[in-house]
Amino acid sequence: MPPNKLPPMTLEQAEQLWPKCDYGQDAVEMEGTEINTGDATAFFLEGYEYARKLLEQSNNRAPARAARRGMNDKMTSTYDSRQDTAKHMFRVTELIETCIMNLVHRAQMHDQSKLQSPEKEIFDDMTPKLKASTYGSEEYKTMLAGMKPALDHHYAENTHHPEHFPCGVESMSLLDILEMLCDWKAAGERHANGSIENSLKVNRVRFQVGDQLFSILKNTVNELGWQGPITPHGGAR
Repeated sequence: MPPNKLPPMTLEQAEQLWPKCDYGQDAVEMEGTEINTGDATAFFLEGYEYARKLLEQSNNRAPARAARRGMNDKMTSTYDSRQDTAKHMFRVTELIETCIMNLVHRAQMHDQSKLQSPEKEIFDDMTPKLKASTYGSEEYKTMLAGMKPALDHHYAENTHHPEHFPCGVESMSLLDILEMLCDWKAAGERHANGSIENSLKVNRVRFQVGDQLFSILKNTVNELGWQGPITPHGGAR
């Protein structure tokens, strides 16, 4: 195979190769991700084929570019950045897919601890009351204080809450923060007066979110199109 070409890859080859990549190693180390091996194979194969086709398209255009520039066969030894760029693109695809695998795992495991004691019985009692409260109000805070045993357990089990860490938001990863932002969005939808804008406003003070991170959170909300009216889906955070 010429050095500026990548061979086609079969699904079987992708199944054998993806666990050897960084995102594959991350995936198999995360509890409960064994059901994602099919997704991991597909992600790997898609990224590889994208890089291969990009390089092939670039190679197909090379003769026409060479002719326009008056190049000849003796000049083909000149450095061509396309191969390195394609490799870089494939590597970035690998790393982004590592993040995707992490987020898929988080989506599967989010708030699972609420389905078990000591959380479930307290949420059974308090969820209807929280639903009727105003998010972030003194009444809301008083109710949360009454749920301390459940919340202490919940925060200890879930890294998407700043309360999980001694230093709060500063100790969270970007993946923790993205799950937290999704949680805030969903939590706001559980209250008649809720919105992601209000959640950001309340939690900026509650968790001492700095200006830079607050801007990043707002920019993410804007990019995802989460602004505007919502339809409450019931329940409470």
